Amino acid sequence: MITVKDLSFQYTTGHPVLTCINLTVDRGDYLGVLGPSGSGKSTLCLTFNGVIPQSIPGEMSGEVSVNELNTKDHYVYELADKVGIVLQNPESQLFAMSVEEELAFGPENLGLPREEILQRIEEALAIINISDRERFPFSLSGGEKQKLAIASMLTMRPSYLVLDEPTSQLDPKGKKSVYSVLEQLHKEGMSIVLVEHDTEYVAEYCQTVVILQDGKIVKSGTPKEVFSEVEEMKELGIQVPEVAEFTYELYKRGLVKEVCITLEEAQKMGKLKVKSQPRKPKEYIRGDSIIEVKNLSFTYTGAPVLDNVDLTVYQGEILALIGQNGSGKTTLVKHFNGLLRPLKGEVYVDKELVKEKSVAEMARKVGYVFQNPDHQIFADTVFDEVEFGLKNLGVDEPERKRRVSDVLQRTDLYKYREGHPTSLSGGEKQRLAIASVLVMNPKILILDEPTTGLDLKSSRSIIDLVETLHRQNHTVILVTHDMRLVAEMAHRIVILKEGRIAAEGLPREIFSDRELLQENFLEEPQITKLSQALGCGTCLTVPELLEAVGVN
Repeated sequence: MITVKDLSFQYTTGHPVLTCINLTVDRGDYLGVLGPSGSGKSTLCLTFNGVIPQSIPGEMSGEVSVNELNTKDHYVYELADKVGIVLQNPESQLFAMSVEEELAFGPENLGLPREEILQRIEEALAIINISDRERFPFSLSGGEKQKLAIASMLTMRPSYLVLDEPTSQLDPKGKKSVYSVLEQLHKEGMSIVLVEHDTEYVAEYCQTVVILQDGKIVKSGTPKEVFSEVEEMKELGIQVPEVAEFTYELYKRGLVKEVCITLEEAQKMGKLKVKSQPRKPKEYIRGDSIIEVKNLSFTYTGAPVLDNVDLTVYQGEILALIGQNGSGKTTLVKHFNGLLRPLKGEVYVDKELVKEKSVAEMARKVGYVFQNPDHQIFADTVFDEVEFGLKNLGVDEPERKRRVSDVLQRTDLYKYREGHPTSLSGGEKQRLAIASVLVMNPKILILDEPTTGLDLKSSRSIIDLVETLHRQNHTVILVTHDMRLVAEMAHRIVILKEGRIAAEGLPREIFSDRELLQENFLEEPQITKLSQALGCGTCLTVPELLEAVGVN
């Protein structure tokens, strides 16, 4: 049993992060921990195996015990076979020279027999679907790194598995496979603590949910009890499952007896009377081509990643680039600003050949926000981080201050302007990375997994920013596994598979083709699945489905 009694904690350089937390995780529990960015979820996780207070300094009061072992009195390695933690950023716990070595490290340190170690490695490789066991972990895609971090912890077979946003960088099929494995482990007796912004999985798998806000537990209950309170969840910054949002509107009008929180529940409503067809696709004026990709090929260490890609991106459109982990999405967009140079083929941006320009020159036209914000954050304060690019361009100080202050307000970071970037939560760092690019006012903005790890408020702020940029005729390219975001925002979708373009089309066309989605390890948004099951066609958003059944 993990027991948390009157736990409070604050880092050496900050304000209280956790305040008077009381919590119990019994053997066999499946606990979901929710809350807005910066609410203390990750900090709480790090207390479960003694990383706080043993390795991370700060002021801690109260007590955390694991099977009656006080984490203040026992080193992290003493608790490693009892509590396994998968961190929010997988790169922070990968260090070996090969995938196989990464998976073997934990069991080897437990002193297990060689045959047992090999068996656990084989089981883990089957889970993560990475065939090249000699591959260097840091050459993997973001999603593949995340799967490797999960698998390396599973080889330890801990009694308690704590996962902090474990699937935020995985494609939809990858997410399902991870949660299927977790469900099987739970059935076999493993206790699971899950921090997750994607509440669809919390609703389906967790037995109990607690919600943190400002370092305090403000609500707890079963997923049904928690997610049925849709308005309260929105006030707390929690994005409920789309089916809960939809059926809540029906429930308010007396059209259904209860709020459904899972797709399976909602499908039992049967066919609904369709009163209108799904809306026409978002109208936008497609401008001239602004990016031309011609016969582009690229390899990493001899392995082909892009293979004869031809693509046109148009001025003013919001383009979603989707596909399985490792399909080449990030590699492709890194050619748009010159971070990578083609092995073969050409890339033109605004009629200029990219390989003839420096990265600094391209930064004036193409803003790129990395998948992992830690890769582009380096300054001593939030203000300095956002100001850096403008300084390099020679913008005068009054104009710099005006533009930086404006973009910090728009990204809800102004209150942290004098703080150090490393003190921000994962979601706040994501917004900081976006702010540091937006301040440059580029024609083209590339957002690589822009809503990863973000709460409802932060996600909405990113969506609002994208819509504003579109209205200003900026071109936005979304590289994402968030199908809900794609359905709401994208004008056009391009699917990449094994380094080639597998399909492109309007969102409704793509999400209507289930065979195409399955072939590319993708899925429709939850509300689209429900819409199709209820006989309402391919609705892309909750408002669309409500309109289709005559609820305004």
